[in-house]
Amino acid sequence: MKFLVRIGDTEHHVNVDECDGHFIVEIDGARREIDCQNAGHRDYLSMIIDNKSHFVESAAIKVDEGKYYTVVNGRRFDVDVLDERLVAARQLGTASVQSGMHTVTSPMPGLILDVRVKVGDRVKAGNPLIIMEAMKMQNELVSEVDGVVREVAVQENDTVESLTALIEIEGTE
Repeated sequence: MKFLVRIGDTEHHVNVDECDGHFIVEIDGARREIDCQNAGHRDYLSMIIDNKSHFVESAAIKVDEGKYYTVVNGRRFDVDVLDERLVAARQLGTASVQSGMHTVTSPMPGLILDVRVKVGDRVKAGNPLIIMEAMKMQNELVSEVDGVVREVAVQENDTVESLTALIEIEGTE
């Protein structure tokens, strides 16, 4: 399967094939065999790459946009993983739509520290919605659309898993 992977301003062409329980990963032409196993939680992986063991935490932030986070050896990276369909959608400018319902989800397991909006509030793209703590860091979750808050599904001190629905916003054009 072919992907375009972006980490910051750097893009990599990645091809992944499974072979006898291992993965053959080609990154910008460099080929590696990787043994990858789940490590107890769906977001945790144990990987052996070039005979070195790595513990990796990774989960989707917005699957439909190809946005993920990963933590490798204690360092967090925000990563765009685009398959051929998402690459085409981005080139056509259709990956982001303002109108309709938008769900803000937890990018990773964590603790809700502060909910800054309530049902009925009008928000603009970029407005802070929730402060959550994950991996001993505070993360500010912001609105990606202009709209009206229709549902707030969490409150302060709630513990959430990755991809937990936190807030529903009805987008306006």
